[in-house]
Amino acid sequence: MNNAETLDSPAGGGLRGLSRRTRLTVLWIAAGATLLAVFAHRLRAPVYNVFADQVTCLGIPNFTNVASNLAFVLVGVWGLAWFWTERSRLLGTRFRTQTELALYASFFAAAVLVGLGSAYYHYVPTNATLFWDRCPMTLAVAALTGAFIAERVDGRAGVAVAVALALFLPATLVYWRMSEAGGAENLWPYLVGLYGSLGVATLVLVLFPSPYTHGGHAFVAVAWYALAMPFDKLLDGWVYSLGGIMGGHAAKHLLAALAMFWLFWFMLRPRRLRGTSA
Repeated sequence: MNNAETLDSPAGGGLRGLSRRTRLTVLWIAAGATLLAVFAHRLRAPVYNVFADQVTCLGIPNFTNVASNLAFVLVGVWGLAWFWTERSRLLGTRFRTQTELALYASFFAAAVLVGLGSAYYHYVPTNATLFWDRCPMTLAVAALTGAFIAERVDGRAGVAVAVALALFLPATLVYWRMSEAGGAENLWPYLVGLYGSLGVATLVLVLFPSPYTHGGHAFVAVAWYALAMPFDKLLDGWVYSLGGIMGGHAAKHLLAALAMFWLFWFMLRPRRLRGTSA
């Protein structure tokens, strides 16, 4: 068993040693607390649309921040191509149900949209285009959270959560733009909704073992994404000062795309149902 697999051992130790009912209660409490937190505060968004690397190359402004989004598109297209070409062999081996397969396929479709939306935003960085950067991210989070729940907790619950988040999270962005237009900007519901959903998805990984091999690589993918976050703005200028090749924000794109690639290459592609032969 490799290091990633030890993170997802089906053994009943720690939190996984609790009864299923208790673990579901913990999950419900976390989800409820996240929902309440959405309405608990107001936050005017800090200045965001100025990044360290503003170099124009090949006639494309903010070139590295635009071009680095190709990583999302490539991972998404690669994942979708795999789902299409291997579809006849996936059920019963990598996926128990069509529901699980559809949710993961939706995640990789959203990855393509993440790349296109973010490239559009960085080509013309304004709050109006930032909406189209963030909206595909909400769809990716909705699909991934639903997929984790579907395979580890319950298939119907996974679909319900995915659909609910696919409606709710974009709505927080609509609210952000409306509040901005009304002179009382509030980005808080979007931030809590998005990252709270990711937190709940991670809690699902902690509480419930995967029925598949290689499930521990989901933790590695989450770690890559967490590592990407400080590069968004905090380390943007510092990375650019190291050599002027690209800023931290472009590095964030590459690390976040690596998280998606990790899910595909190291978790989904080689996995099998536990107890079945390769």
